[in-house]
Amino acid sequence: MTDVLTVERLTFGFDALAHRDRRVVFVPYAAPGDRVTAEIVESRADFTRARIVDVLEPGPARVLPGCRHFPTCGGCQWQHIAPAAQRDAKAAIVAEQLARSAGVRDAEVLSTLTTGDDWHYRARITLVVEGRRSGYHRARSHRLVEVDACPLAEPVLSAHLDAARRWIAALRVPLRRVALAVAPGGVVLTGVTAAAAGARDAEATEALLARTSRSSRGSTSRCRPTSSRR
Repeated sequence: MTDVLTVERLTFGFDALAHRDRRVVFVPYAAPGDRVTAEIVESRADFTRARIVDVLEPGPARVLPGCRHFPTCGGCQWQHIAPAAQRDAKAAIVAEQLARSAGVRDAEVLSTLTTGDDWHYRARITLVVEGRRSGYHRARSHRLVEVDACPLAEPVLSAHLDAARRWIAALRVPLRRVALAVAPGGVVLTGVTAAAAGARDAEATEALLARTSRSSRGSTSRCRPTSSRR
């Protein structure tokens, strides 16, 4: 069953909000002001969920996503929304939650702080590891989607994704996830393992560091496997 919906606003997470016969309809990946044809995929007593079949008229906040992995990758939810509209929506969501959950109404919510750049602002990213593959979880799933760059991360982190993949392949101990973080003078790679790393893992790490340092033109990498039973 399909309906034509006019999207009103963003909500927390993937969804935007519309109404159909006075009932709330959540529409993932819609933008405020969109007029869409949507298919009902879930109906509950207090809300309905729908998926977009076609965008009949895009709203003023809709833009082209800046990452080719969107929306398959679940790392981002709002790349189809203009950055200024994202900031306004975040402030509105905070005000709504204060009123709904804490009874605090008419709260003054300050403007969302920014780095001055709508891209390349994340100084740390964490990749999920499955076997020798790494990436992010797919949207609303535990399935993996491999990425070769992340436009939200500082460029130096994307430049070290290949080093992270080579580290994963070189280690004998399986990794669960790998974090890349910007540090003074370079990048730190931290791997979380299911067991303690052995001597050969240390040798493989040192060999990778030597190769990466020679090819990074002044940017230093540090790798550290960390055992975890979680």
